[in-house]
Amino acid sequence: MIGGIVKTSLIDFQGYLSAVIFTQGCNFNCFYCHNRELISSKEGGLPVTEVLSLLDERKDFLDAVVVSGGEPTLHSGLGTLLSSIKSLGLKCKLDTNGSNPDKVEYLIKRSLVDYVAVDIKGSRSRYAQFAGKEHQADKVYQTLSHLIETSTPHEVRTTMAPTMGIDDLIEIAEELPPSTIWKLQRYVIPELFRKEDEQLIYGDVIPYAAEEELLNALRRIQPAVAIR
Repeated sequence: MIGGIVKTSLIDFQGYLSAVIFTQGCNFNCFYCHNRELISSKEGGLPVTEVLSLLDERKDFLDAVVVSGGEPTLHSGLGTLLSSIKSLGLKCKLDTNGSNPDKVEYLIKRSLVDYVAVDIKGSRSRYAQFAGKEHQADKVYQTLSHLIETSTPHEVRTTMAPTMGIDDLIEIAEELPPSTIWKLQRYVIPELFRKEDEQLIYGDVIPYAAEEELLNALRRIQPAVAIR
């Protein structure tokens, strides 16, 4: 289940010193993915008991644990893992592609997540082009609805990947609920990518020189949008 761990992070859960756990396996196949080695489920990985033991040793030093991926909600043992982390007195943040709204709802009902970051991969009309498979956005927005209805602290993230233009971002902005905390992530060329994606990987990206103009346009729709 667990493909790796970062023992200390100051950037993955704003305001908290966190450890980051990366789960193996993902049901998306985004061409710009920075954790491509985690997309396929593999045998082995780090034993959960070993990871929990490490967290126990560091619980007086850490504030929280971020569970990322891959896609954590694919794993039947996610609830048990989060429960074990919470029992250490640590907060839990979940990073998810939002494709499993029922699982997210389950975790919320059991108070196993303190914060959720949902990736919106692209505009609804072109979602499959960014997610890498015939995934539709409906389930992602259903997950977002669960978070809003339950007042669960959350944010939305979108990577400004090659081929994504202002029209795509405006479409996303208009689809999101008003005043969503929306973080646009600058695109960085990943170390690993499929040969057939090479043209996309090195394709056109939104120029950083136009960031302020871009933000001004998006803030007319979503005031809380920011670029990081």
